[in-house]
Formats: sequence, structure tokens, C-alpha cells
Amino acid sequence: MDAPPRRVGKRLIGRYLFLRIALGTILLTGFVVGSVFWAQSLGKTDSQCRAQALSVLNLGACAVTVSARFTYNSSFHPRIFRDNKYCWYSILIVIVLQVAIIYIPGLNYYVFKMRAMDADQWGITALFMFFQFVGMEAEKAFRRYLKSKGADTDDRELTVIDRILADADKQGQTGSFRAESKHDIASFRSVELHR
Repeated sequence: MDAPPRRVGKRLIGRYLFLRIALGTILLTGFVVGSVFWAQSLGKTDSQCRAQALSVLNLGACAVTVSARFTYNSSFHPRIFRDNKYCWYSILIVIVLQVAIIYIPGLNYYVFKMRAMDADQWGITALFMFFQFVGMEAEKAFRRYLKSKGADTDDRELTVIDRILADADKQGQTGSFRAESKHDIASFRSVELHR
């Protein structure tokens, strides 16, 4: 909340946020797929592999959430447990629901086509959750390093693409709908339908 507002004409998702989203997605996808192959190599059934994949996906997303708590500060610190009890409530809800859909008879197999996971599968899940957290924290450390060298890691300045789009918008070439321009809702719909 201490940051100044986004510049007019600036994209909502800047290049560093996009890279963070892409890194989190690539890591999470890799860990989910890797956990299934690992579970298959241990001789787990397809139903157990599905439970493994969903567990790694959900708990990996929890790791991303905890890492995203601070933009630049490391989450490897006790402050992560303070000042945001609702984050921890939501993580607890995710874990309870995850355990419920894996272990409640009928719900686990007939609805989700899963079987109960073994202790070694929970270990794999915890390991990949930790790796996801470390990967996201490494990205934050790299951004801190870039920021210390003067890079615009907050994406406050207009990039080349932002300037091109802003210039094209001034000349009326983009066909975008702006609330401050003299378009009506019908012209907005026609522009969106032609895209």
C-alpha cells in the first residue's frame, strides 16, 4: 500500500510480474508431472497417482501464496506467521479439503477417482512443496539483486511496448475502448467482437 499508483497507460502485469507468474507455473507444472512419474516408479496405482498430482498442485499453490506474501522480503523469516491470519486460515482450509477428498470413502473414488496416499507420497508432496517455495524465493532474491543494481523491477517506467501502444492509442489506431473517450457501449461491443 506504500507504493505509488500505477502510471496511466502502464500494463497491469509488467514484465517482472509476468516472469514470476511464468516461473511459478513452469515449476508447479514440472513438479506435478514429476511427482506422478515418481509415484508410478514406486508402483502406485493410477488412482494414487491422481491423488499425488492433486496434492502437489494444491500444496504447491499454497507455497506460492506464502512466498507471495512479501514482494521483496524473504519469506524465510518468522514474520511470515504474523499479521495475516486469513492467509493461514485459507491454507488450513485447502489442506483440510485436500485430505478430505483423498480419504473420505466414496468421495475419493467415485467423485475424484482417487485412492488414499501412502506416507511416502505425502513425503514427495512435502518435498515438492518445499522446492516450489524455494524456487519462488530464489526469484525474489534475484529481483532484490537486480533492484540493488538499479533495475526497474517494480515496472514503474514505460517499456518500449508501452510507448508504442500509447502512441498508437493517441492516433486512434488500436481500437481499444477507453472510458474517457467518446465511445458508447455499442462501439465497445463491436470492437470486442472484431478481435
